[in-house]
Amino acid sequence: MDSLSRIDALLDRVSLEVKPAYDKFFNSQANVNVILVVAFYLGKTAATLSNARIDWYTYEQLQRLHPAIVTLERGWTTSLMCVLNKRPDGGGEWLFPLTAILSRMFSPNNTKSVRAAAEDLLKRAGT
Repeated sequence: MDSLSRIDALLDRVSLEVKPAYDKFFNSQANVNVILVVAFYLGKTAATLSNARIDWYTYEQLQRLHPAIVTLERGWTTSLMCVLNKRPDGGGEWLFPLTAILSRMFSPNNTKSVRAAAEDLLKRAGT
């Protein structure tokens, strides 16, 4: 979990020192790659700490599996989702990891954190 706190600190520094513009940030494939690596790391860390199986879905895959998800607006924060211990009924512990990451990076006063997202997921997974 300490590594997730360090990621929060890094995202804070990017937010305060680089001050990236949200719309321009995603024009760079390198930027997209970095946040995706952080998203996968967040999910994998939670899965490892909870000894859970993890499944990953894009927004489009999730729409096909769970049509009710169309109520969520498609965007960067909903473009990737993970589920710990997915059940046949589609249940399990869901997380949109980019929500915490992008909130932390683009909203300096935001209290969401990568570490808190993992802790919440672990709590919901029963660990």
